[in-house]
Amino acid sequence: MSYNALKIANAIIEKCYKKEINDISITKLHKLLYIVYGAYFYVNDNKLFDELPAYFQYGPIFKSLQIAYKKHEFVLQGQREIGAEVVNDNDLNIMIDKVLDTFGKYSAQQLSNWSHRDGSAWSKVDKMSDFWGVDIDEDLIKGEFAKIVTLTPDNEV
Repeated sequence: MSYNALKIANAIIEKCYKKEINDISITKLHKLLYIVYGAYFYVNDNKLFDELPAYFQYGPIFKSLQIAYKKHEFVLQGQREIGAEVVNDNDLNIMIDKVLDTFGKYSAQQLSNWSHRDGSAWSKVDKMSDFWGVDIDEDLIKGEFAKIVTLTPDNEV
């Protein structure tokens, strides 16, 4: 099933609320969404949604989320309703939980530093492009997450 970035961002925020991860910012949300996207893509060999992350100054972002946020159509505070298709996707929920359990404790700055580390998909695009906003190639994303995702026999992260 293919989702959109805003639905998954809503699910991440709701799970952050439940896990008492209270320092969510748009930057941190983009990084957590990128990690969920990359891990899901690597594990399932299928993109979570059609939008590719884009190369920006503070790391990968999703343009649809950034635009909605800038237009005040997407807010970070408060509980939210998660669509039934997301709630009922057990694999996706496990993925989000594992990402939050691993990366949710880090600040936006720490996650930005992580996304900029040598060998990351972002750092490779940084060496190839002079322009912010270009899409990060899916092969670079798969290569990055192949190095950091540990698979268990039941194909979980």
